[in-house]
Amino acid sequence: MKDPDILNLFGEVLDALKRKELIFLGWKDKKYFKKYRKPKNPRTKRQQGNRNRFKKAVREWHKLSDEEKENYKGLAEEMQMTGFNLFISRCLNEN
Repeated sequence: MKDPDILNLFGEVLDALKRKELIFLGWKDKKYFKKYRKPKNPRTKRQQGNRNRFKKAVREWHKLSDEEKENYKGLAEEMQMTGFNLFISRCLNEN
């Protein structure tokens, strides 16, 4: 199928996607479109603190050896998550 054929069938959707009025999302096996909304960006002290803690955790992850990262990967598989996500989660929940 060529682009003009697609445009004939889905022209309105594609035009809205080009204008960034719609976004295409997927979760598990479901795919859908939704209206784009500019994300909120609260610049509160608490939010800035969370961002800084996350940034620090990512830096610490990059300092780990490949062996340490593999260990986290092995632990995380049992929880159906990635080693990176497990490490970040543990860093953020230390308090």
